[in-house]
Amino acid sequence: MTILQTRLLFAHQQNKLLEVIDELYYQEDELEEELIYLHNHKSIDIISTFKQLKNSGSLDFFSTRRILEKILPELEADILEVMKCVVHLYREAGQDFVAHTILESFVKFCAIENTRPKIAIEYIQKQPNDFIELLVCVITAGAKLDMEYYLTQAIQFTKHPNSNFRNGAIHSLRTIHYSGKSEFVEQALACLETCIIQDIDEQDTWNIIRSAFDLYRENNLLAERVTKVIDIALSKGNDFALRAAAELLYFYAEETPAIVLDKLFLYLCRVKFSNKTTIENIDYGISKLLPSGHIQKAIDFLEQLLLANQEYLSENIFRDVFDSTSRSFIENNLLSRLATRWFLRGDRVLCEAVSSMCGLAASAYERDFQLTIDMSEFDTSDPIFAIFIARKAIGYLFSHPIMMTSLLVSLLQHTHDDNVANELSLLSSLLFRFVLINYPEIAGNYLKQLQLSDSKTKNLVESILKTLEDYQTDLKSVGNIPELYPSQTQLETYHRCFNQQVETSMKKAEKKSVLRDLVKKQVILCGRKTSHYAPEAGLNHFQRMEVPLAEHSMTMPYPYLLSVSPFELEYNLRIFQVERLVKN
Repeated sequence: MTILQTRLLFAHQQNKLLEVIDELYYQEDELEEELIYLHNHKSIDIISTFKQLKNSGSLDFFSTRRILEKILPELEADILEVMKCVVHLYREAGQDFVAHTILESFVKFCAIENTRPKIAIEYIQKQPNDFIELLVCVITAGAKLDMEYYLTQAIQFTKHPNSNFRNGAIHSLRTIHYSGKSEFVEQALACLETCIIQDIDEQDTWNIIRSAFDLYRENNLLAERVTKVIDIALSKGNDFALRAAAELLYFYAEETPAIVLDKLFLYLCRVKFSNKTTIENIDYGISKLLPSGHIQKAIDFLEQLLLANQEYLSENIFRDVFDSTSRSFIENNLLSRLATRWFLRGDRVLCEAVSSMCGLAASAYERDFQLTIDMSEFDTSDPIFAIFIARKAIGYLFSHPIMMTSLLVSLLQHTHDDNVANELSLLSSLLFRFVLINYPEIAGNYLKQLQLSDSKTKNLVESILKTLEDYQTDLKSVGNIPELYPSQTQLETYHRCFNQQVETSMKKAEKKSVLRDLVKKQVILCGRKTSHYAPEAGLNHFQRMEVPLAEHSMTMPYPYLLSVSPFELEYNLRIFQVERLVKN
């Protein structure tokens, strides 16, 4: 007998076997072998021992339970006692996302002997309140041994008066490994087609949608029938059905056929932003759809979803809700297309979404992206559309001068026509009045460095830059006018007000910052360095370490007119934001 075996036996006699298993967890290779050997030779009873494990004591519940998960398939034990132990450990885990791992081990345990699943089903039927969580496991394990028998059992249980039996049976139709046997897949789908037209509860609806799609994954030829089942389930309109649809998008966006996608998008427009988990699943699913070629479907759906949730509008809607989607639009070079399409529509929720995505792009990639107009999104024969998009871009992208400038220049290029001189003049005026005057250095340098192949557009941009130069020359020629300068008291009052606003903004930002959990905030009254003491390797004393202080700062452009005429500027920007095209 080995030293480890002796220790385990002694611990078992002292009723401290769980404590020793927890202590020896990281020696699990040797520990597993010894536990299996001792249990199968009747020296210890692992099953009875783990019935005592609680998720509220000093032991690491999941690490200790993990040992049983690994050795359970190799143990020789009474099926009833194993069922009691597994249910106990599953329920003790609560809502933890790894709670189900013990069930996976139970499936392997049942699949070893033909008699185990049959006996287990009998116990579940006799004591459903005690063992109903194991129904899916038992059917899944039994199907590995006798597919036809256990599939028939599952189909029969879908008609059971107990809703828990129905839920488990419908769920098991997606966990059975059909191994390409199409006749069994069709039997399972026919069962779902019967179930969906019955009077079923919300959980049944969720299971039917998930099971139907998994059957499609087993046999792609069943796409139309599966779509019909999903359509009927979603038409019932409950939150469980919508959650299931969002989960399909989350897990299988790239392999979902177009016919199923259309149905999912049709009903997912009902989802409210208050259903955070469902929205997060939709967000991730859309981000996976864009690279797979379903760009137009994703944009159309997202547009409908936003328009249906205008009451949840916030200025950071895409930063807070659709982070993955936003990044996917940026990475797939779709930001220009989206900006053109949604600015042209003019709905506030859509324009705010573009603004949020542009802000995310600027902060995540530490630079302003250049936007270009997407001519496929509007009728180029009517120049009023170009003017409208330009005004929307100024209204919603005013804090992103490069994006704003690049979009307006792109409009100039595509609106270049001798018959639309008036529209070109309006675009030039917008570029000068709202972009160059407010951001003369950033926008001006961008235009100077811009390489334009079109000579007419190049001449037009040079003319606008010349107008800016003349404007600045005229300003300088006026000289200093004392009446236009604020008094010292006014300056001090303004600075105090501005500092208070910045301080309030900083406190709000700090509450959301991850740095609060990573670093400790200290106030340094004076000095150029910070010092701390670190132990030297192999020595008993500490060494003084000094770190020079480094300055970290950021700059942001400040619009010129915000100082000269703030109310007029704000009024014009709000007009640009709220105005709409009148459709004849």
